[in-house]
Amino acid sequence: MAIENANRYEAIQEREALRGELLHQIVSAQEHERIRIARELHDSIGQALTALGLGYAAVGETVTSDPKLATTQLKELKEMSTQALTELHHLIRDLRPSLLDDLGLVPALKNQVRLFQESNRCVVDFQVDGRLRRLPPDLETIVFRIVQEALTNISKHAHAAHIYLTLNCAEAAIYIKVTDDGVGFNAEAMMDNKTQANHRWGLLGMQERATLVGGHFNIESTPHQGTTVDVCIPLSQEPDVIGSPIIVPS
Repeated sequence: MAIENANRYEAIQEREALRGELLHQIVSAQEHERIRIARELHDSIGQALTALGLGYAAVGETVTSDPKLATTQLKELKEMSTQALTELHHLIRDLRPSLLDDLGLVPALKNQVRLFQESNRCVVDFQVDGRLRRLPPDLETIVFRIVQEALTNISKHAHAAHIYLTLNCAEAAIYIKVTDDGVGFNAEAMMDNKTQANHRWGLLGMQERATLVGGHFNIESTPHQGTTVDVCIPLSQEPDVIGSPIIVPS
């Protein structure tokens, strides 16, 4: 009994150390993301607004003396404002997909799959089983981020040609399965190997998101034989658990 208790205590300590390490990485990632957003706002949107202000000032000076030139300038300013608005929409979409709030999980995932296929030479077979009702916002965010992270990992590391994504909506739980035909890896060694932190943080992030709402995460992978990620998210959580403001960062 003493040995069993010692082993349990050691497992708990390892789990807490991993949680602390993951939290550190999450906070660091958030700070880097804030810096990136600030830089993009300054370099693209900020400069565009400055150029628009200068452009409109120039139009004010030429509109009476050279109407033709003023018309040309206004056309250029319109194109510039359209481009700035598009960049702003892309930035907002990366931060929080509006479809997730407006239409729900499945439309948001379909859009994410479409965007993924547009930027990767990879075919995604997305299948939804069962009837999915609207879920608490935190749970929808967790499921969306898990799928997003799985696709990101595949894009970065798997070199896959085909991905099979299944969302099974049962009465008591949501089951997520993501399978790819990529290069694969030794999953157990990867999760234990801190020297490959850049590769395993995505896996740990998915695991942590599932665990924090009472879910289960499992990954199976073999070198040269692809990878399968299975996640189960229960739908019977107590309201105070589902609504916790510290569940997981987006």
